[in-house]
Amino acid sequence: MGRAACASSELTALSALEPDSQADLLTRLAQEARLIRMALADGRSDAERVACRFERALGEAMDADEDTASQHARLQLASVLHAARNAGLKLSASVDEVQLDGVLGAQRLPVLTAVLSAA
Repeated sequence: MGRAACASSELTALSALEPDSQADLLTRLAQEARLIRMALADGRSDAERVACRFERALGEAMDADEDTASQHARLQLASVLHAARNAGLKLSASVDEVQLDGVLGAQRLPVLTAVLSAA
């Protein structure tokens, strides 16, 4: 549970960070995660559009496997987070671990959960 605890301490100030710094942190955590959960706590249509873009950008960050792709994903994420802030949304996130039993036995997988909500 060390990774999740370390990530949780980094995420405590997430909402106070500027979108570019949020993107840096989320890109790194998404690349370490094996699963991503995303939630939107706002029913406005503009918020839903931003949430869809955010979900795609977060997925790209998770899947980026080289420096160029990772940098592109981070820039996409920063752009979406600026749009989210301009739409009156705030970001919160957490990292947990889930345990799955598989063919090779029990595995603990990091899960990044990100929530956009009305500010």
